[in-house]
Amino acid sequence: EGLRQLDELRHVRKTRSIENPHFSVPAPLAVPLTALSPTELTLFQLALNFGALQPILDASHQTDLETLQSLLSLADRSYLNLQTPE
Repeated sequence: EGLRQLDELRHVRKTRSIENPHFSVPAPLAVPLTALSPTELTLFQLALNFGALQPILDASHQTDLETLQSLLSLADRSYLNLQTPE
């Protein structure tokens, strides 16, 4: 199971062309935080606190794959900005 998730994590990173992404909160935040689930709100806070992907993955209680997918979903819905270093 762990190897499958690792493969999927690599696939998501490759498909979205992201390596070592950083997350930030847009200002002003145009979408309501009340629309987030408790899990999404926790990840939003981790992104706010850490910014870089690896510390967020380390602090999250979800699997790395679930965490990355959730972070990307938050970015797609304008809760987070996604930056990839050049």
